[in-house]
Amino acid sequence: MVKSVCVLGDAFFDIIVPVNNLSIGGANKRKIVVTPGGTANVSVWLSHLGINSKFFGCIGEDVFGVAYQQNLKKENVVDLTFKQPDYSTGVLCCLLTKNGERTFITSRGANDYWKEFRDMNCVDEIVKSDIIYLTGYSLISKNNFKTLSNFFEAYDLKGKTWFNPGSYNIINKKLINFAQKNVDTIILNDREALRFANNDDLKTCLKKIGNNYSSVICTMGKEGAYTYYGGELYYKKSVFIKDVVDTTGAGDSFAAGYLSKVLQNSSISDALSCGHTVAASEIRSRIHRTKYLFNTKF
Repeated sequence: MVKSVCVLGDAFFDIIVPVNNLSIGGANKRKIVVTPGGTANVSVWLSHLGINSKFFGCIGEDVFGVAYQQNLKKENVVDLTFKQPDYSTGVLCCLLTKNGERTFITSRGANDYWKEFRDMNCVDEIVKSDIIYLTGYSLISKNNFKTLSNFFEAYDLKGKTWFNPGSYNIINKKLINFAQKNVDTIILNDREALRFANNDDLKTCLKKIGNNYSSVICTMGKEGAYTYYGGELYYKKSVFIKDVVDTTGAGDSFAAGYLSKVLQNSSISDALSCGHTVAASEIRSRIHRTKYLFNTKF
């Protein structure tokens, strides 16, 4: 039987705008990319890897919301989204320079207004999943934090919940306490790990975090990745990629690759390798997109 993963997270439409050599106050012609984004990127990659993938999130009753649902269907992801008519679908504007520097401007919109799970028909579909994947971004708003806390209190999900903090700067005591209470496995990057464990030595951090979780997976970009499991630390170097300018999405794609192997009962080494391979594929696609954005002539 095909294993399933339900991703609970943000639904964003990404608007990617190249901003080199702008004429401030004037008209600027640019090739702009508009594409579905958010945590559903993990769901899409899982679907590509043969996993029964589901996505739960909140969208608005607008054109972006309709397009978001159409994309989930196209990517063969089970659509568990719901609509909040009083709020718009989340939008993320990425201002991208030619050397890969990114500035994000976000309007979270409906993402911060989840309903109580008991009021939705999709709760059984979520609970029966083999793994539930959640990020810290969904815990930012007080509404969502309460909603998710109530959900995890009502169902025994700790043994199959994976958590990604999302960003080092949103890690706080409240988020850490939520994770320790409700999460089995944590996947994060090196900067987040240092913040999570409040220590300057990465290996010490991973062991300290590992005291509270079954497994800890830590990515380090081009430096590779660790897994701390069963008191042992496993390492795998990353895939070399030339001319990297944009690593957006690398963490999501790594997580999907790693998860897919876990669900196939593969070794930790194979899971790390698959994570790196899928992340490399995502980065290469962004290299091509960046060249497309900046080389287009009008």
